[in-house]
Amino acid sequence: MRKQKKLFTQAAEQGYDFGQYNLADMLEYGEGGDVDLAGAYKWYKSAAEQNNLKAKAALELFCEKHKTMCH
Repeated sequence: MRKQKKLFTQAAEQGYDFGQYNLADMLEYGEGGDVDLAGAYKWYKSAAEQNNLKAKAALELFCEKHKTMCH
C-alpha cells in the first residue's frame, strides 16, 4: 500500500489527474498512512479541475461530508 501511495504521489505531483484522484482517495481514508483531509481536498480539487469525472463526483461527496474543508 505504501509503494502504491508513493507512485500515486509522484504521478499527482507531475500533474496526472488519475494519480491526483487516487492519492486523494488514499489520503481521505488513511490508506497507506494517516488520514489527511486537507491533502485529500487539494488533490481531489486538482483532478476535478482537469475534468476528471471521478474526482468531480468524489469532491462533491467529500465536501458534503467535510463542509468546513471546502471553499
